[in-house]
Amino acid sequence: MTYWTPIKPISDNLRLVDLLGNDISEEQKRHFRSFENHLIDVYKEGNLIFVYRGESLKGLQKKLFLNHEEYTKSRLYERLFIIGDKARYFFMDKANSNDRGWLTSINDRSAATFGFIFERIANVLSTPNLEPRIQQSCSSRFLNYFCDSSNREKFIATVEASTQHREQDRLKLRDYYLYFLHVAGSAGV
Repeated sequence: MTYWTPIKPISDNLRLVDLLGNDISEEQKRHFRSFENHLIDVYKEGNLIFVYRGESLKGLQKKLFLNHEEYTKSRLYERLFIIGDKARYFFMDKANSNDRGWLTSINDRSAATFGFIFERIANVLSTPNLEPRIQQSCSSRFLNYFCDSSNREKFIATVEASTQHREQDRLKLRDYYLYFLHVAGSAGV
C-alpha cells in the first residue's frame, strides 16, 4: 500500500472548500497552506510520523515503539495524535470506556449500533434549526419515520432481517446512515 508522504503540499492540486462546498477565502487558504508547510517541515526534521486509517496494530507498533517491550495499548493511544470525532470514537473512547455498547469497533454492526443510529437521526431531524438542505433533501416519509420513536425497534428488526446472512450488507447500511448523520452535522459522529 502506498501512502502520501509530505514532501510537497497537496493543496496545490485540491480545491479548498468549506463544509457547504463553497470556496474558502484567500486568507483561509494561506492559513491552511501555512499549516501544511509546517507539517512538512516537522516531518522532514524527523519529528512527525504519519499513520493512516487501516494500518494494522503490528504496523503501528513498529512505527511508534523502538522497543517492543514498551508497548501497551494505553501507551499506543498516548502516542497517537488523532484528529476528528470518528477517530476519537474508534480509538480514544474505546481505550477509556468499556461500558459503551454501540460503535465499539470499525466493524460494529450490532443492534445497539443501529439503535444509536436511529436515535441520532431522530435527534438531528427534530432540532429546531434543522439545516434547510437536509429538510429539502429528505422525503417526508423519511422524516416522519425517524421522528416517530415507536419505529426504533422496527428499524433494528428490519435491518437484521434484511441482512441476516449478509454481514457486509449490514456494514454498508450502517455506513450509509452514519454518512447521513455526518453530512447532517450530527456532533460526535
